[in-house]
Formats: sequence, structure tokens, C-alpha cells
Amino acid sequence: MGQNGVLGNEYTFSTLAKVCGVVGDLGVGKWVHGKCIKYGLVSDSVVGSSLMSMYGKCGGREDLCRVFEEMPKRSVSSWNVMLSRCVDGENGEKAFSFVKCMLMEGLKPNQFTLSNLLPLCGSGLVWGRMRFKNVFAWTEMMSGYLQNGDPDETVLIFREMLRRQLEMNEVTLLTLLPASKLTASDGADKAHPSIPTGSTKELEWTYFWL
Repeated sequence: MGQNGVLGNEYTFSTLAKVCGVVGDLGVGKWVHGKCIKYGLVSDSVVGSSLMSMYGKCGGREDLCRVFEEMPKRSVSSWNVMLSRCVDGENGEKAFSFVKCMLMEGLKPNQFTLSNLLPLCGSGLVWGRMRFKNVFAWTEMMSGYLQNGDPDETVLIFREMLRRQLEMNEVTLLTLLPASKLTASDGADKAHPSIPTGSTKELEWTYFWL
């Protein structure tokens, strides 16, 4: 591609950076980074996040932080990469400082932000600090308790979702099923999908807690 005089774009180099991260090739990853600088692509948030992810997987922590600090505009994805590094280092205080800075920049945490924080400092603490909780946050919370060996709390959270009349999705159900097999609350026997109504293009579930 390069030998034929065809220059890559941001999608080309972000993909290359991700591949370097998967195979753990820091040397080639730095070469990709150099090309991004040469072609003026490092200002792109997708490229920046991909480079950060690559450095994180390849052990280039200082380079990761440098890319993050030099980004003119950070995305939620780039903040999530930094949070994941804090989780790996079990630095809870720094992780929450990143979340505060992200909010100050006008960015809203997503389900990946929550999943990064859950294993770091306990599900309840993270949950209590969240102001807005959508179905992804509730489902991630269920998954966090299930992975931490607390299926009873997983089912209780599901009950609370029902009490608040929140819409469920298929992932919520898939998270509930293994929990209800492990808990004495036999939640699987009490969660029944109703006949889907409305659009035939999108499956909607309604659950009844007996």
C-alpha cells in the first residue's frame, strides 16, 4: 500500500494500532505512532484511543499517558482506556479523579466506563456515585455482582428494575439466567417473557415477578 504511493487514513492506522496491541508488538506499534505523527493523524480521537489501547496492552505506560495528554480533544473511549489502566494498577482514587475530569469536559460515562470501575472498588460504591442509570448500567451492575459471586444481589437488582418499570433487553435476561440457577430465590422460574407486541423488527420483553 505504502510502496504504491497510497497513504493510509485514520481508519487504516487505528486498525494497525489495534492489531499491534493484540499481538503485543510494541516496536511496530511505535512505528505506527510515528506515521500517525508524520501524517497529522494523532489529533483524531479514534486514532488516539487506538494508540493508547496498543500501548496499554504492550506495556508502554509512559507512551500511553503521553498520547492521552497530547490529545486536543478526548473522547469517552480515550478516558475509558485510562480508567482500564487504573483498574489494572488498582488505583481507585486516580480512577475517580479521571471520571470527575471527564464530566468536567462535558462527557457522559457509558456502560464501558462502569464496567471499568466495578472491579476496582466495589459495585455498591460505584453505583451510589452514578446520577443517571439506564438499562445498560443496571445490566452491568447485575453482571458485576454475578461475577463477584453474589447471585442473590443480582436477582435483587433485577427485582428493583421491575419495580421501577424499566425496559429490559436480551442481555439483561442472559445475565439473570445464570444468577437464578445459583440463588435460592429461583428467579428463573419467576421471570416470564410475554408475547412480543409492537414492531416485528425489534423484540421487546416484559417480565412479571410472581
